[in-house]
Amino acid sequence: SDVYKRQLLYSCEAAKITIKMSKGNKFLQWINYRVRATIQDSRMLIGTFIAYDKHMNLVLADTEELRIIKPKKPGEPYREQKRTLGLVLLRGENIVSMSAEAPPAQQAKRVIDPNAVGLGRAQAIGRGMQIPGEQAPPGLAGPAMGVGGTLY
Repeated sequence: SDVYKRQLLYSCEAAKITIKMSKGNKFLQWINYRVRATIQDSRMLIGTFIAYDKHMNLVLADTEELRIIKPKKPGEPYREQKRTLGLVLLRGENIVSMSAEAPPAQQAKRVIDPNAVGLGRAQAIGRGMQIPGEQAPPGLAGPAMGVGGTLY
């Protein structure tokens, strides 16, 4: 009976851990996806899902706001108004729903030539390397003879 209770306790603790991990993973799987978040005032924000926190605050990049405007006269069609916002921090309290619009964009893989020199590539220019037979430039050779406590 005592062994059975202990096994039940362990299985419950394992289930809690599994649930905690699966909740985190469900939201983590949408990182870098293009998502549509609907907020309380019926606006929709479409952007790249960058980050979130425990309050479900979202960070969206390259965001566009989409509003549907009701017609003033009956019989006229609904209008959509789009506005570019850029990087947005969306408070979790205002979010009504979130859905995926598109999967993450595949980045083109670049092959880097190790011998290439140009923009974005650092190349050593020989500083700090002494050339045999040359002395240091004036001013960098150290104190002059008799100065600084040295007697040559």
